[in-house]
Amino acid sequence: MGVEDYLLTSTVMMPIYGRLADIYGRRRILLIAISVFLTGAIACGFAHSMPQLIAATCCSKAGEPAKRSG
Repeated sequence: MGVEDYLLTSTVMMPIYGRLADIYGRRRILLIAISVFLTGAIACGFAHSMPQLIAATCCSKAGEPAKRSG
């Protein structure tokens, strides 16, 4: 499931981050995306079950496409 959730969140979030970066500025969106990524990474560390880990991984991966949208 690792590759599928990464591809899904990357495909969905890339145009969203691109559009938001055009509207609000790349720096602000990049900082928000880094915050989303770090929150998901911390949640991965505290996950107690597999569904929690999968949800936290999807949250973590949702922050990654912003690094490539600029």
